[in-house]
Amino acid sequence: MAFCFLVGTCTADLILPDKPLGSALHLEDAGDQLAPARAAFDRGDIPACRERLGTITAGSAVLPHPDIQLALWYFNAGRESDGARTMEKLAETESNRADVRYLFAELARGEGRYFDAWTHLVAAEQAEARGRWSPQYVEHLATLLLETRARTADARSDWVRSGALFGHLNKTKRASAECDMGLGRAAFHLGRLAEAEAHFRAAAQRREDVIPELVLARLASTQGDLPGAEKWFRQGLEGPPSEGSENVRLEYLRWLLRQNRAVDAQRVAEAHTPTEGQVRSFQYMLALAHRMQGDFIAAESVLMPLHRKEEANFQVSNQLALVLVESLDKKKRERAFALASRNAKALPDAREALSTYGWIVHRAGDSAQAEQVFNRILQGGEVSRDTAYYVSRVKVALGKPREAAAYLEAAKTSSGEFFNLPGLDEPSPE
Repeated sequence: MAFCFLVGTCTADLILPDKPLGSALHLEDAGDQLAPARAAFDRGDIPACRERLGTITAGSAVLPHPDIQLALWYFNAGRESDGARTMEKLAETESNRADVRYLFAELARGEGRYFDAWTHLVAAEQAEARGRWSPQYVEHLATLLLETRARTADARSDWVRSGALFGHLNKTKRASAECDMGLGRAAFHLGRLAEAEAHFRAAAQRREDVIPELVLARLASTQGDLPGAEKWFRQGLEGPPSEGSENVRLEYLRWLLRQNRAVDAQRVAEAHTPTEGQVRSFQYMLALAHRMQGDFIAAESVLMPLHRKEEANFQVSNQLALVLVESLDKKKRERAFALASRNAKALPDAREALSTYGWIVHRAGDSAQAEQVFNRILQGGEVSRDTAYYVSRVKVALGKPREAAAYLEAAKTSSGEFFNLPGLDEPSPE
């Protein structure tokens, strides 16, 4: 079974439904009405699908416009161009409908066009209800619009408005952990920490995958409050061991490495006996801590067994290559080159794979070729501190001291984890 070591955003940060786009547009008990039209869609008979949708929706008080339903099926089947074409044609004559504006708002929000989403939402709220819609459906659609407004305000960091909107939403039938999380984020960013914590704990009552301490640690860290983040990480480790506390510990390890606190990360990793399902993730973090301290032998002793268990795991093979290239053993250096070459070939657009390959090509003696590899990465914009360091060493080897000095300065002054800190003690390129 594949395993991933990078700890990133999870559902506890921003809880959004896993359902298909627009799946809530019709009431739950109306789904069966659509079955004949859906059957025609599935067999590719779009004219019959349109005809049946028109008949079904005309007699229904709880369904949106038939072309909206068709567009939704297109979008959720991966046929975005057909869905967009259907919606654009519908907007030519029905742009004043609330259900049409709602779907346009959802599409815009999903694409990160929050201003456009908000514009559609304002128009939707001003639209008149369809005559065939029941009061129940009118209320349902109004709640959906409220939900999308709250999510859009949250995405725009409009904390006063998002807090008010999620508060209203939390009093409806669509109250959820997402509402609690939205209220918590708004309160946190408005400086009401106790209130934020209370909302996150309410979310945890609704969903077991929400860990309030972890959410608060992440929020504090994004604001640059490192002592506050560490306080919440440590608080999340208190109490009896659990799946939640183990997840907190894993992310705490990753956070410590981002702060370049490898010694602390090693201590935290070695003080814990992980569960069987998480043991390889903890071992990987321990290997990173060893490498960051320059202890390549210890890092290799951890990475080699991990690589044998799952040779296709890029993260492990990439780190193993970076460790083996530091060995005095020629065969290990050759293996590092083989691993890096394989990864660069398999992932030609992955900057991390190319960075490792470029560095190992340089260490193999071909600095000119390494420079070409790094030029591909540099065209993409910002690079990691380690990549900047690698480029500086390549520039030194090619007799370009000014360029080397610029990249070395970037490696020194940038933020984030840095595995080549010992290399900064080497003589200046100038």
